[in-house]
Amino acid sequence: MSLLSSPPGRAFAALRDRVLLPRLMAAGVRPDRLTWAGLALALLVPPAFLASAWLGLAVMLASGLADALDGALARATGQATPGGAFLDSTLDRAADFLYLAGLWLLMLGLGASPAPSALLCFSAALLSFLVSYAKARGEALGASCEVGRMERAPRFLFLAALALAAALFPAVALAILWWGLGAFWLLTLWTVAVRVRHVRAQLGDGRDK
Repeated sequence: MSLLSSPPGRAFAALRDRVLLPRLMAAGVRPDRLTWAGLALALLVPPAFLASAWLGLAVMLASGLADALDGALARATGQATPGGAFLDSTLDRAADFLYLAGLWLLMLGLGASPAPSALLCFSAALLSFLVSYAKARGEALGASCEVGRMERAPRFLFLAALALAAALFPAVALAILWWGLGAFWLLTLWTVAVRVRHVRAQLGDGRDK
């Protein structure tokens, strides 16, 4: 089941379609402006998490909202193009990295050891990239790849939930982040493995032809 078919997803879709998109359209906001705004906000996520978990979460959510609206706005205004979709997907990878970098800085501020926390966060970023790349490459080769749970929206919500939990429970925030990011790492690794296996089953044994 996709996120938009869940009750919270349907509620967000209704808010987006009935409230947010009409206001953006009335203001003449272009979809590509939202795409770049999402990246600009993502760039502020790491320094925001250095200041506080709450501020980091707020900036992260603002960045995610911009990313959630740009494609919908493009479709609603008839401005959806392959070039816009490509730009959006490319900048999403930068945002994925910046969110995890922000959580790493939050961990450092809470007293985490630099090397192990960096290894965890940045290998999680690598796995996030591979989740997206496996689907893009598989579909480019003619395979379907609608498998695995940790697509971009679930990844974003997972990280936002971790930031919220760390902000709500500062006494155990570091433990929350260690265990939560460990679970994130395992789930993204599982998604990569499922996608690679699924695509290879459709295309062959993976040997160069």
